[in-house]
Amino acid sequence: MVDYKIEGKIAVITGCSDDEKEINIPEEIDGYPVGKIEANSFNDSKIKKITFPKSLKVIGSYAFAGCKNLKEVYFSEGLEAIEDWAFISCDIDDVALPTTIKIIGENAFMGNMVKNKIDDFIINLNKSRNRGIKSGTLTIFPIGLFDSLDNITGSIIIERSKYHANQIDSYDNGTIDFSNLDIPFVFDDSEFIIAFTSKTERSDLRIDITPETRKKLGVYDIDNPDFFDVRFHVLSGNDRIGELVVKTPYCEDASFSIIEVLNSNENNQYNYFLRVKADLSCFGNDNPNSQFKFNLFDELKMKFNTQLKRQLITKDVYDEIESRLDETGIDTLKSYIEQVIGCPILNYVNQVYHALMEDSEFENKDNLEKYFNNLYKKAYATLGSFESLVEFIFNQEKTILYITRQSGLALDEIKDKYGIYLSDDDGNELSLTDMKAYQEVFVENEFNFEIYGDFLNYIYQMMSNFNNEFSMRTFQE
Repeated sequence: MVDYKIEGKIAVITGCSDDEKEINIPEEIDGYPVGKIEANSFNDSKIKKITFPKSLKVIGSYAFAGCKNLKEVYFSEGLEAIEDWAFISCDIDDVALPTTIKIIGENAFMGNMVKNKIDDFIINLNKSRNRGIKSGTLTIFPIGLFDSLDNITGSIIIERSKYHANQIDSYDNGTIDFSNLDIPFVFDDSEFIIAFTSKTERSDLRIDITPETRKKLGVYDIDNPDFFDVRFHVLSGNDRIGELVVKTPYCEDASFSIIEVLNSNENNQYNYFLRVKADLSCFGNDNPNSQFKFNLFDELKMKFNTQLKRQLITKDVYDEIESRLDETGIDTLKSYIEQVIGCPILNYVNQVYHALMEDSEFENKDNLEKYFNNLYKKAYATLGSFESLVEFIFNQEKTILYITRQSGLALDEIKDKYGIYLSDDDGNELSLTDMKAYQEVFVENEFNFEIYGDFLNYIYQMMSNFNNEFSMRTFQE
């Protein structure tokens, strides 16, 4: 029997009972996917055989250190990282590693008969990661530069492509997390420029999404539920010029088409510029535990925070970007909240707020406005699931208490003065205890899901617009 804990949206295995000899770790525990084996979790245990599920992503450092009886280890496709010293001093004499492995940490299999085999696997892993990527020749620019291509020299292309490649290497090696990854954002119908240098003329240029990415399309990823990296090859005839990576929203399918090709000759070297259009089917990830994230704008913010750290933009520019993204995110949340149905308590709170702000006799407008702004800021920062949205909508008792304190009016006095009271659609008066039943009905109302789909498309469109605008700032500094 395994021990575990729930950490965020996954189950983390933390060990097993002393008498366990063979363990078959399940794919789910209590409805949560098993995503990680915690560091130091099975140290010196007596297990002889263990089978890992396909949901597992990470095996932590020293997880099975000193398990001298552990001979049989069975991995599943889906595992991405085996951290430092994870299986040191076990008795493993054969192992088949999954193709999904991205990282094998330092001395992960030290003291096992398979160490040489693992070392060869790591060498081939590094080769495959860099295969087809010709450092310094292939990169992406924002479409806004298309009318200024004469100013983009071969040296600029090389410098930009090295930066892009270093970001991907840092991500693949686990030294930078996904939200901080500074690679181009691409949305449905987005246009962008692929640029590369070549010593020879190129023809029959096309783009092909990698098999690695095709496996991910339409598959929910517990680590990056809302966005993922899409990798594709740029080809010329039968030659692969290189590989590029962009960040897209979760989508069912993706393709890229070249709609225009320009080139110039510079010191016997050709600079190519491909005008590319993205065709993505973005419908959200269809996972209620990762929806209603109006703070998706934060993903874009982190990209430019990385640029700030690398001095690609100034602090003033980043502050402007941060402010505009936060303001847009909160305004989007407010707009959605005003359109959902079946939440009388929130409607009541909003009606009272507007009545007080329009009342010339009410003197605490500044305090009330500040309170509501902070209320929505907190909601914007914490919403991440439908459950969290429901909790925000129906737990407004503290807000009502604050309103009564600021206005000096009891609920009956607010009713008498403004004609506003907690009621259903037919005007029948309700109590706060009635909200439990309304909450249950709200959860079942598909309209609130459907309208969020429209807002999600709006969020993507706004992110696309901001991405194009802000990306140009990188080249204007």
